[in-house]
Amino acid sequence: MIIKFTLKDTKQIALSRHRDCLSAEHKNIGELLIWRYQSNHQWQNSLIILK
Repeated sequence: MIIKFTLKDTKQIALSRHRDCLSAEHKNIGELLIWRYQSNHQWQNSLIILK
């Protein structure tokens, strides 16, 4: 079974881990997205790594 995540899902997952997803779009779970910690540190990683 393949689970698809929307951008809204991705942002909710990030918030549940005290992070922010700054990306405006996302196509798949392996795509690099822009994230931010509460301390304003930003980095790129895929959702699969964050999950």
